[in-house]
Amino acid sequence: GATELYVTFTQITEESVVPFFAYSIDGADPVRSRISAGTVELPDDGPHIVRIIVDGMPSSVGKWDNEIGYALKSITLNAGEIVGIRPTNKVIFYYGDSITQGVSSLKSGGTSSCNSHVNAYPWHTSKALGAVSYVCGFGGSGVVRPGSFAPFHQAIMHLSSTRMHTDTT
Repeated sequence: GATELYVTFTQITEESVVPFFAYSIDGADPVRSRISAGTVELPDDGPHIVRIIVDGMPSSVGKWDNEIGYALKSITLNAGEIVGIRPTNKVIFYYGDSITQGVSSLKSGGTSSCNSHVNAYPWHTSKALGAVSYVCGFGGSGVVRPGSFAPFHQAIMHLSSTRMHTDTT
């Protein structure tokens, strides 16, 4: 019964930084939107699968230090109900540098308007393979040797060192 979906984010950046999210309805190409405009118009009031994607952040906001960025706060509808689904697609985890992250994938520069996950190679590669992409990108990262950050195994240990593991199936 819904015709609109409302996505609310918690912004953990300076107010002048306005990140983007993207959404895909029923597998269609993603549509980019600023997180401040969180209304998604649905094509009709029938059932739909809507995917919400973290899409564009500036390169220099310190997202890898002190968890600067934005987070999904809530998803609501104007009617009907939300039902979570577990994707059945394969998952591909990408670890890489700024190119992997989508920096300057729309145009040259490091702003939210220039950077986009859904316009970077991990998104397109995963889509072509029928998979879901998860991306961890640090500018200048090394896989076996340090770049501007620790090599892959040390980065993963750093990112998960304060996280409690829960086995959810």
